[in-house]
Amino acid sequence: MREEIKGLFPTPLYKSILERKLTSKELKFLDSLDLLDNEFNLSSQNSYILHEQPLKKLKREIEIVVNNYFKQIICPADPIIPYITESWYNVTKPNQKHHRHKHPNSIVSGVFYLTPATIFFHKNLDSVIEIDKKTFNHFNTDTFFENLEPNEIILFPSDLEHSVKINTNLDSRKSIAFNVFITGTLGTKSKLKKLKI
Repeated sequence: MREEIKGLFPTPLYKSILERKLTSKELKFLDSLDLLDNEFNLSSQNSYILHEQPLKKLKREIEIVVNNYFKQIICPADPIIPYITESWYNVTKPNQKHHRHKHPNSIVSGVFYLTPATIFFHKNLDSVIEIDKKTFNHFNTDTFFENLEPNEIILFPSDLEHSVKINTNLDSRKSIAFNVFITGTLGTKSKLKKLKI
């Protein structure tokens, strides 16, 4: 018997690495940020940190990664330009975690890691039927995880739910999260779907 299994509409998970360490000026700026309680961990009060002068070079380097994501995954035919909207600093201390969430009002989200971490991605569960699994595969699992090292950048669709489990290490986990939207023109007037953003 011949069989074929296809994965329809896969979710992209894009990884890249920054080929340098953060400078002392960049690290000093991050350490100077005021942190607020973010339910189970801490986030910077400033939610536009990549727009600040000390992180301008880092922002440009992340923008290159974002542009590559759009070129290779979205492949837009329309004249659009992705740009970073919000960006913030996350600190997850020992015994803290990062709650399950997604990023509204954004197309693509990303994280730049300053320390090692594991991020978990969750399938949106709309079914009322739950079948216990004997073995797990890409089609029946509802959670995936990805291990990240310092200087790695990860990008994913903003509606993909994700979380970080309790930090069992003695050191804090540190990362910069950011959202991406687009500017430009979508569609054409002839098809009655032209939109300028």
